[in-house]
Amino acid sequence: MAPSPPAPFLLLLALSGLAVAAAQFPFPPPQLTNASDADALRAVFKQWGLGYGATATTPEDPCLKKVWFGSLARNASIDCSCGDSTLPCRITHLNVTGYRNLTDFPPALFNLTELVSLDVSYNPLLIGILPDNPAGQKWSINYIGTSIDASRTTNSENLTLLNCLHMKGCDRTFYNNLITSCAVNCGGKQTTYPDSLSNMFYDDTSDLGASGFHVNSDRQWVVSNVGSDPLTLSNSPGVVNESQVNLGTDLPELYRTARTSRSDLWYYVVGLSNGKYTVQLFFAEIVIESELNSGPGRRSFNIDIQDRNIKTDFDITKEAGGFGRPTNITHEATVDNSVLKIHLYWNGRGPRAIPYEGAYGPLVSAIRVFLPEIPPNNSPPPARPEAAPHDNKRRGVVAGIAALCIAAAVISSSVVYLWWKWVSLVKHPNT
Repeated sequence: MAPSPPAPFLLLLALSGLAVAAAQFPFPPPQLTNASDADALRAVFKQWGLGYGATATTPEDPCLKKVWFGSLARNASIDCSCGDSTLPCRITHLNVTGYRNLTDFPPALFNLTELVSLDVSYNPLLIGILPDNPAGQKWSINYIGTSIDASRTTNSENLTLLNCLHMKGCDRTFYNNLITSCAVNCGGKQTTYPDSLSNMFYDDTSDLGASGFHVNSDRQWVVSNVGSDPLTLSNSPGVVNESQVNLGTDLPELYRTARTSRSDLWYYVVGLSNGKYTVQLFFAEIVIESELNSGPGRRSFNIDIQDRNIKTDFDITKEAGGFGRPTNITHEATVDNSVLKIHLYWNGRGPRAIPYEGAYGPLVSAIRVFLPEIPPNNSPPPARPEAAPHDNKRRGVVAGIAALCIAAAVISSSVVYLWWKWVSLVKHPNT
């Protein structure tokens, strides 16, 4: 009787047979995304000419791919909700920003019934009418920089102001009194500094969600969080508050809070009288704590004012000389259409998960805009960071050296004077 083959050999033979069978009769991969959502997204991308990235035989699963075009200038990405493993995922976030060939809304867009965040900002040719909010559901929709008819959205009362942001100039009849100054406490509550700054800094604590914007109650300024990082689609903290940071400054309330974004932050001051303005930006790094010029955590972003770059690879910690220390930027800008634009945006550099996921991108503590001749005190008081121990020691050494130099000068002068008197007495004893 021939010996039977060993069990491992039989197992290997069985697995090989299964592999050959799978190659001849491939099974379709499990569908992660709800079929209706996948069809709707495919139709939307096809009409917009973005491409779905699918082949004729095996379409890509949207909730597995998530990102089609992800860059600083253009973004086509989604996020999904997959709470119950027994049910397919639903598409909840759609970001399509920065394209110049999108002209209207595909009807299939409204078949994404679980969508809660829609970012179509900065597609300048995009027109159409936004849908009504579903019953009991508040959409987060960012359509700044488009030509969309937003009369049916929750922000319809601000349509006249938002038209000012489309580079068409403001309807001056909407503003009875044009303004000449404005200040915002980014990420913080309303604050007034009557002595040093002569300004009320507006509250800026609204939750902008993954993508959204806020118009302040006086309709003087707008903040917009444009899109999310296409590779990390979870929500950004948006607003940070670090009350325990010891800031050595006369303006702690301005620096202990900040607004952040993983992608782009826009601030618009609307209804300004035309002229030349001073723009002050206030910063303090209160999130990423690392040693200066070393350590893994570094924040880096760019800053534009009136569409002109003023800072590239701006590092708050480096500029301020350390974590939790304030620093300011002052820049002159011209307003000729009643709108001042401030743009802070991530440049793709630096770590993305230190000290936690999403701790990167632009961060700003406060903004102040004014005509130079208007306020009695044009400049904020200089920041006074607390001196480090070695700084105090250095100051003591310098002071000691200065005191010794002065004493040496006094002694030298006395010796010279006495020598001169002695010589005079020797040469003229009777005088």
